[in-house]
Amino acid sequence: MLRIRRNIQASLGWSYRLLSREQQEVLRSVSLFKGGFFPEAARALVPNSKLRWILSELNERGWLFARPVKGQARLFMRDPPSQEYVLAKLQASPDWKPKQLAHAQYFSGFLEEQGKSIKTNAQVSALKAIGVEEENILAAMQTIIERIDTRSDPRDADLLLPFAIHLAAYADILGRWKDGISWYSQITNAAEKTDSSRLKMYALLELARFIARTGRSEESREKLLELKRMAEADGDRELLANCLNHLGVALHNSARLDDAANAYQESLQIRQEIGDRYGTGMTLSNLGLVRCGQHRYEEGERLYQQSLEIAREIGNQYGMALVLGNMAVLAGQQGREEEVEQLYQESLRASRRIGFEYGMALALNNLGVLSCTQGRYQEAEVLLKESLRTRRRLGGQRAVALCLVNLATLYLRTERLGFAQRHLIEALISAKQMDDPRLVVDLLILSGCLLAGMERYPNAALCLAGSQHHAREIQLTIQPMEQEELEEGIAKVTQALPEAELAELTSRAEEITLHELLDLALQAIRQ
Repeated sequence: MLRIRRNIQASLGWSYRLLSREQQEVLRSVSLFKGGFFPEAARALVPNSKLRWILSELNERGWLFARPVKGQARLFMRDPPSQEYVLAKLQASPDWKPKQLAHAQYFSGFLEEQGKSIKTNAQVSALKAIGVEEENILAAMQTIIERIDTRSDPRDADLLLPFAIHLAAYADILGRWKDGISWYSQITNAAEKTDSSRLKMYALLELARFIARTGRSEESREKLLELKRMAEADGDRELLANCLNHLGVALHNSARLDDAANAYQESLQIRQEIGDRYGTGMTLSNLGLVRCGQHRYEEGERLYQQSLEIAREIGNQYGMALVLGNMAVLAGQQGREEEVEQLYQESLRASRRIGFEYGMALALNNLGVLSCTQGRYQEAEVLLKESLRTRRRLGGQRAVALCLVNLATLYLRTERLGFAQRHLIEALISAKQMDDPRLVVDLLILSGCLLAGMERYPNAALCLAGSQHHAREIQLTIQPMEQEELEEGIAKVTQALPEAELAELTSRAEEITLHELLDLALQAIRQ
């Protein structure tokens, strides 16, 4: 292997020496790019009027090759050994640090431009552009972080700021929440080594967003409350509005609907005052979701319609996908069944247009639930399994657990208790790691039904009575599919247990906390 490597190095060295000095300089510079480059990006590193001609010559000599990407010729190094060889030449030259900085500056500006476009009718093309350059963007981010780690220059904080502000929307829309946590943990750590309060606040804001996405609502809430105080002291109203919107999400996930509504209303007022149409539309949808949870359906529908109107006006496919899904849920709650599937399909199409995998998984999950309620169990199973596969890949713990709940419901309805048991155990274990009372109520209903099917009636009664009690406590509307399961489970335990024993168990269930009921359900199902 060593001999082969030496032969490759010798061949590359011979070929490299045949190039002119200008060709060598250009080749060294473009070796910095990850995953290829467009000529305009190369110009940021090599301000040479003959650049296109030299790139064409390098292509003819076999050092580069071109491939069409987004309707343009994108250039790539011939192969990894060639790129490693030329990059080593650059790293050994006095140009290494300046070229690295020029690469970072270019992609910091590129991300700022495309990040702003995500909130306009150019959303689809902006997401694709960032996706094509993701490797270069992340390499640029690492360069800036390394500079912050090794030196003190306020300009480096300014270079990192576009990453803190704009990278989150890309990761969130694509459902890359694990990546979001990794990227923003690095940005947050670097920000703490600078004097830029704006960089620190945006890094903390988006880290909290991704923490909430993965089910850690309480941790997210604590960070956002800290950030809210910082934003108020700083006077940054746009940042404060973003913070309040994210805080509303964390509070909603914890079933604190009144507090969530207050946070959303504060956010909405600021976003309307500063003319943030994108943010206004997103917060209207979030507030509508809370109002429907509070049984204020007419107000919820009005808010959804306003959100959808803005999303369509500015071309926000992401916002359309979310609000159409919310509208479908509301239509189902109000018995407008003819609208439900149409709205879910519209949501799915909007998600597919931008590669919004979380939205696709959500629509597939909801279509699966709809098929299940209509007795189309085979179709429902296919849809729910596809949704679960996507959600596992994306890594959203709460989203995975909800899909497991729906599959467990399907298996209960089709009397496949073993499958129901396996999926329910996984969901119960996940729920123990999250702060999500709504999810726990759903799990208790299913646990009670499964335990009734296994003829473990006392534990079934505790789970079912506990789910009803805590649903009332947190003002939770039990969805139609879960309501059917609840009623069927109650009927079974009522028939199986003496009236006095059932009354005693019901009274006892109301004294047990949600987390204690969760442990009880898990232990009983595992036995």
